[in-house]
Amino acid sequence: MQYKVIDDIRQADRVRWNELIENHPSKTIFQSPDFSDLYRDDDYYTPVFIGVTDDSGKYLAMIFAIMMNEYSRLKRSFALRTVVYGGPIIDHGSNDQEIILGLLLEALVMKANSSVYIEFRNFTDLSCFKGIFANYGFRFREHLNLIVNTHDFKEVQSISKSKLRQVRKSLDAGAEIRQAGSIEEFEEFYTLLKNLYRKKVRKPLPSIEFFRNFFDESQKGRLGVILVVKYNGRVVAGMVCPVTPGKAVHEWYVCGADQDYKEIYPSVLITWGGIHYAIDHHLPMFDFMGAGEPGQEYGVRDFKTRFGGEQVNYGRFIRVNRRLSYFIGRLGFYILTHIVFHSRPTSRS
Repeated sequence: MQYKVIDDIRQADRVRWNELIENHPSKTIFQSPDFSDLYRDDDYYTPVFIGVTDDSGKYLAMIFAIMMNEYSRLKRSFALRTVVYGGPIIDHGSNDQEIILGLLLEALVMKANSSVYIEFRNFTDLSCFKGIFANYGFRFREHLNLIVNTHDFKEVQSISKSKLRQVRKSLDAGAEIRQAGSIEEFEEFYTLLKNLYRKKVRKPLPSIEFFRNFFDESQKGRLGVILVVKYNGRVVAGMVCPVTPGKAVHEWYVCGADQDYKEIYPSVLITWGGIHYAIDHHLPMFDFMGAGEPGQEYGVRDFKTRFGGEQVNYGRFIRVNRRLSYFIGRLGFYILTHIVFHSRPTSRS
């Protein structure tokens, strides 16, 4: 069989793209054409689509990646990176999965060769393909995640007693969890998120226009939801939650004004809200989207584990294209977050 590689997102057939991922067990909202539209008109991101078709034009496999260049021109040479959320989607009916994956990776490496590195943030176990990834210069790095089974309410009750007390206390005090329903609530949340990234996380944050596009789509019932915690008329916490239909709620960006509202535990309440959104909407999984590297202290992991769930180690595949730039970028980030600011991230980008 002859295979054709598509490496231009403008040539991607959205109908066939959707058909490929629709019933695939590894699908996520991050791999959908609708999600790719978030990045289409943003100057700081370049969406990358790699597809493989058969003789008839049927899509057999795809990768969706984002080239991220949020920094200034000087810093960009050390920070331009390509990120794949989830990994490749390959038709399970194909007998040539390893060949097809090789075609995908070869095209991605060529497309993203200007990036300092390419990183696959795996949402499923891809260990069976380690050899293929290695053939194209990718090494496997262990990375943890936490998954809460929201299909079984009894398992959700494994949340620690202290966190349950904090949730009850916050709700009794008048705090409420709800979907952001107005542009004003969304903008209040973004202000909190921007302050967190500026003062603590020290990583680039997508623009307000990027998140506003997500908010607009969420109001139409697409892509996911933005949840907020309100207290005394103010937004004190929020979470951007992409939703994979029928499957999962993902904690993508999250923040809480914990220092200003210590009596109501904003971060605890918004996390509880995300888990219960999954329960209320019959989605079987709440995905924390990362819990750090095993063997390393990580305060965020300690916080997340208090909400129960299963710890998994699907890891990440990383290919470094420019080793000196990669080293300088990693060193600079370490200095900023561990030495200068003594902070630890509570959100991801």
